Amino acid sequence: LADSGNPRGLAFQTLAARDMLAELPEPAGRPLATAAAALAGEARAMAEEVASAANPAEAAVRLPPRLIAHAGAVAALSDGISRRWFALLPVARSLVA
Repeated sequence: LADSGNPRGLAFQTLAARDMLAELPEPAGRPLATAAAALAGEARAMAEEVASAANPAEAAVRLPPRLIAHAGAVAALSDGISRRWFALLPVARSLVA
């Protein structure tokens, strides 16, 4: 989950995404690269929490809600990347005053 050296690990993948996004031209603040870095940090935090717990199995049982939230954040990052780099649609505008 949090092994930044394992190509199959979530931390590795999110750090790689962050590095690739950092190389692309983005508006000020680099929101996509920042989001990818936050995802990597959260993956590490979850793994460290389980590893450092007195009862790792008990700590792991409490992870599913965080993992579900993490999956949603990964999906949001994916959507942001798709909208920024692959969608050829104009920016949405509200018609309601």
